[in-house]
Amino acid sequence: MFIEFVKQGHNVTVMTQGDAEYVERFIKQGVKVIDCYPSKKICIKTIKKVHNTLKENTIDICYAFNSKTIPNAAFACIGTKAKLVAYRGTTGGLYRHDPSAYLTQQPQRVFAIGYQNRQRFKQELVDNNKIEPVVLKFSRLHNSFIEELSIKGIIGFLTLIFFLAPAFFVLRRGNIKNNVFSQLGVVHITLVMGYGLTQNHINHHFGMLQYLMFVIIFYSLLYDENQKPTPHKIKVTL
Repeated sequence: MFIEFVKQGHNVTVMTQGDAEYVERFIKQGVKVIDCYPSKKICIKTIKKVHNTLKENTIDICYAFNSKTIPNAAFACIGTKAKLVAYRGTTGGLYRHDPSAYLTQQPQRVFAIGYQNRQRFKQELVDNNKIEPVVLKFSRLHNSFIEELSIKGIIGFLTLIFFLAPAFFVLRRGNIKNNVFSQLGVVHITLVMGYGLTQNHINHHFGMLQYLMFVIIFYSLLYDENQKPTPHKIKVTL
């Protein structure tokens, strides 16, 4: 994409890791490459570097690609004429479809080999030229189900599926056609599990708290609504 922009007559500057494999090719094709990449989501050093580059080169568009570069680029664009364009969509690369994740399921399918052993196993696969070294850059998969299956085997996968169980109790407690709390409970559980297809959400503290908090809230409201009110008895003394 960047090389084609240059061929179309545009001036393109790419700020990335200086030792990346594609840097040499970019330079040969006329793309200006600057060795600069953030170490965290708010990196003061990176923000200053990007900001100065935008002003010095009178850049019109700043394109940020991932969760680290987007916030840094957003701050760097302040005070410049550059317009920020950001992309943060479903991860479709090796981060979610890492072939080593499937290979690590083979030795022990029931209990799997654990996270640490998976990392060592991936290194062995790379050493034997079975997979590309790029997979070593990724620690966790962006798919909760494949992640659990990879490091905890069938047991871990079934445990994750168990998170769908509260939907059954919500449905039993309320009428989903007429009760808004029953509907909200089922939708919440379905959305969280669906989100797990593209993010390792449930393994994070925030993801677990978010899941449990709303399940408890919706079920509590549903439970309270279904309680029959007990009439108060008033004693009258004449």
